[in-house]
Amino acid sequence: MKNTILLMPTLNERVGLSHIYSQIPHQLFQRIVVLDANSTDGTQEWCHENKVEIFLQSTLGLRGGLAEFISTLDETIDFVLTFSPDGNCDPKTLINFMEILNRNPHARLILGSRYGQDATSDDDDFITGIGNWFFTRLCNLLFRSNFTDVFSIYRAFDPKLIFELGLSEIESYEKLEKFFSTRIPWEPLMSYRVAKYKIEWVDVPVGEPPRIGGERKLQVFRWGISFLLQLIRELWYVPSSLRNNK
Repeated sequence: MKNTILLMPTLNERVGLSHIYSQIPHQLFQRIVVLDANSTDGTQEWCHENKVEIFLQSTLGLRGGLAEFISTLDETIDFVLTFSPDGNCDPKTLINFMEILNRNPHARLILGSRYGQDATSDDDDFITGIGNWFFTRLCNLLFRSNFTDVFSIYRAFDPKLIFELGLSEIESYEKLEKFFSTRIPWEPLMSYRVAKYKIEWVDVPVGEPPRIGGERKLQVFRWGISFLLQLIRELWYVPSSLRNNK
């Protein structure tokens, strides 16, 4: 059985977190950790009151917080499973998800898809749904992959992938972030590079229930254009982590 940490990123997610935490099958995970980005709605206080492990990130943005947390892990951790506590990730799917993870010893990414097989999203609107469809199919076309959802945060990955694929390198994001004045998450780029470098992965249909609490933090235009430019750039771009290993 793989040693897996369930990591729940939060920014003012007290309502959703307090609702789903008791539904998580704790026996499946070595640790369950809340990664908090300076919440002001009582998320931190709720964690302390309920003896929930919390990691307070000192860097800005979700990508920075994830990289900061992952850099603290030792070699005993096989996977980090990122799981949104706002209600969009269904705790009932975790048992099947972890069974599939443990049945695929060579996979380094297990992706919880909102659109695989009969799965659907109750949170995507028309624009974000079309966007996910477009980016997923373009990634599949360019890199001959068969993803069904390149954007999902519900994914378990070998933490070594973050550094092997250059996902924590600022040069993969810096120019776009400066131009659009935003901070770009790494989930799409992880999907692109897993496809590009033929890293073994498994798709698990999980769907996406309606949001329980918290505000939607998606920046549709800025992130959409950034993700498209990242995807096109991947046709020739090689991250320094891979250039240095040649």
